[in-house]
Amino acid sequence: MRPWEYRCPPEGTCRKSSLEVAYVGDRLHTDAIAVTNAGLHGIWLNRRNDSSPAEPPVSQTLNDLPTLLIHQSVS
Repeated sequence: MRPWEYRCPPEGTCRKSSLEVAYVGDRLHTDAIAVTNAGLHGIWLNRRNDSSPAEPPVSQTLNDLPTLLIHQSVS
């Protein structure tokens, strides 16, 4: 079971407070996209600067996360 599945039921509908959760992972499909599909904020930690899709948001370093998280909470 993946960490976010404890918070989100299999139907994929998360509680409102789950939208306040950001999951940062270094694997695009099994971390960032899966979490986004589960209804949370997925962020891909793309340290190798691979080409990236428009979604989910991408961070190249952990130092970029505070700015990215502030931007995510506004949108």
